[in-house]
Amino acid sequence: MLARASTTALMKLLTRKNLARAIPKQSFHTSGPSRSPCIYESTDETFSRIQSEHAAERKHYSNKVEELASHNRQLEKKLCESRSLLSFLFRNSKQDLPDNKIELIKNHLKEHKSHRIEEQNLLIKRLESKSNQLKDDVEQSKSYINNKESSIKQHENKARYEITESKNRLSNTKNELEQMSDALSSLKKMDVNSNEFLENRELGENISKRFRV
Repeated sequence: MLARASTTALMKLLTRKNLARAIPKQSFHTSGPSRSPCIYESTDETFSRIQSEHAAERKHYSNKVEELASHNRQLEKKLCESRSLLSFLFRNSKQDLPDNKIELIKNHLKEHKSHRIEEQNLLIKRLESKSNQLKDDVEQSKSYINNKESSIKQHENKARYEITESKNRLSNTKNELEQMSDALSSLKKMDVNSNEFLENRELGENISKRFRV
């Protein structure tokens, strides 16, 4: 379930950042002019943009956490001031306040403090969870881009190998054709009644077989 949620979050992120347009789908060709997809620059720019945006978001949430912590400290300070004021009032007006009223005030202050602390802790946990999710999204985006670049390099290496093999076969065929052409020229110059032609009959038959093939 966690993996599915992470995958869904990543797809939403990729859609939102238009990462799909930065890494276009291109068919791979092994013939004709070189059509190797040159997208290294665009993928690097895309990853840098995603990383920068995530860094900005993490900084924003970090500032929020610090702001909430500062606000919590202010609440603690106000609570201490309220306690001091309550103690002062209690010392100077104890005879005017019933015991149950004093206890109610104390309980109210405790509940208020507990409620505020619980809210602050819950918000901090949510912000930390969001920050961790953003880190995971950055790592998954980086892995996706690296896999794409690796796949492109593999296709390029395969194409270079096939091109080299084709050039070698073409060169060998060209050499064979030149040899056949020279042999045919020599045969044409020979007298059909000469011994030299009879001796080279087998060579001529081999050449004819080659051309038929």
